[in-house]
Amino acid sequence: MNWGLLIAAAAAIAEVALVAGYLLRGAVDPVGHRTSGGIRGPEASPAATERADDLIMALTGAYDTSTEDSVRSYVRQELERAGVTRVAPDPGAPFDPQRFRCVATVPATRSSGRLGTVMRTERPGWTRVRDGRPLRAADVTVWSAAE
Repeated sequence: MNWGLLIAAAAAIAEVALVAGYLLRGAVDPVGHRTSGGIRGPEASPAATERADDLIMALTGAYDTSTEDSVRSYVRQELERAGVTRVAPDPGAPFDPQRFRCVATVPATRSSGRLGTVMRTERPGWTRVRDGRPLRAADVTVWSAAE
């Protein structure tokens, strides 16, 4: 394993998270005072909001592709601070096509009581907290009727 490449990738992901965090919530100067930076609030232009959504999607991609728990934890924390929450349904949750995307099915017997429920989450989804708008549906495997 090339440790140098792994460390460089983790540093790059952390850098994207820092920049996105700065843009999404405003900067904090070295003394700890919040500056007027950031693009939240009613004064945000449509272009700034679109850019924020692009950065959020970049961070979710960084979360998905990172194999380092520390990087994933940091990215998730920054997304939560930006008002975005992770959606990962538990096994057995009813399949909700408004929040989940079925990417695979696994046969189950009708008597098992599992039909139409989530077997496992393949990739988490992300939802904006302030309005509940899904940014990306969670990819799930669903129990289906045996053929």
